[in-house]
Amino acid sequence: MKLRVECYFGHRADERPVKFWLGDSVLFVESIEDQWYGPDDVYFRVRADDGNTYVLGHNEETDEWTLESFRSPASPGQYLSIAATNAGIILGTAAYMSAEHSAASTTLRQRQIIGLIR
Repeated sequence: MKLRVECYFGHRADERPVKFWLGDSVLFVESIEDQWYGPDDVYFRVRADDGNTYVLGHNEETDEWTLESFRSPASPGQYLSIAATNAGIILGTAAYMSAEHSAASTTLRQRQIIGLIR
């Protein structure tokens, strides 16, 4: 899922995300929990001001930002990952989802993200 992201510009452009938009919602990055490099992208696991954790991917060559995954504190152990396919976007739940957190416990933010993808 493509995102609009505003970044801090330090020693280089797009050094780290400071806020991003999901639909009409603006989310401010409270902390960057992790950062790593893939073959083509840089990834940031961030905690936003809504209390949720997001993994944002940035392709520096194309300057595109994507939402790679999402986790709500109300659903510990449950990650929603987002993958693009030829048929569109698929929202999947990680295999280690705990038994007490069923699909019925989907949070408002998860429902909003699912609504954006459909």
